[in-house]
Amino acid sequence: MVEPARGEDDVRASLVLTVLDTGGRSFRDWQNGTEGLLPQELRDYLVLDLHTVEVDGRPGGTRLAHHLDERGRAW
Repeated sequence: MVEPARGEDDVRASLVLTVLDTGGRSFRDWQNGTEGLLPQELRDYLVLDLHTVEVDGRPGGTRLAHHLDERGRAW
């Protein structure tokens, strides 16, 4: 991940691009599994927007979400 230098109290935006073999699972099944895992890994995880899109003829999706860091700051 590439991001500009930031101050300690700056808001951080991030973009994660995942390209992988889903192990035979449909994109929908992979997406559902991911949505089940993120709330366990990220504190106060909240999905704000979730869409399925096609990318170069393949299934894909976009997710806008936020969570809190160890100091209670929103990310």
